[in-house]
Amino acid sequence: MELLATFGVVLALAALLSGLAARTPLSTSLLVLVAGAVLGPGVLGVVDIHADNPIVSTLASIALVTVLFTDGQHLSVGQVRSTARLAGRALLLAMPLTALGIAA
Repeated sequence: MELLATFGVVLALAALLSGLAARTPLSTSLLVLVAGAVLGPGVLGVVDIHADNPIVSTLASIALVTVLFTDGQHLSVGQVRSTARLAGRALLLAMPLTALGIAA
């Protein structure tokens, strides 16, 4: 429960600091990463979590969706159209080839 509370507090602080982060070279994602490093077992030890904990994949999925949604909001239709071919090649060609290479 403390992990979820800590995640909520860090997320709220990141949202509050997003305006400040937008005016600097720092991103909100970097601020959350630094908070995780400081609150983790390496520095303060507030949250003790390991990579095999199921909550890690859940929080990583939530973070990924949040980042992709936020980035998607900043794109114009013109930007999406101009990069659609590159994204299509990455999704339809590069990803399957990479998966096959890893499997081999």
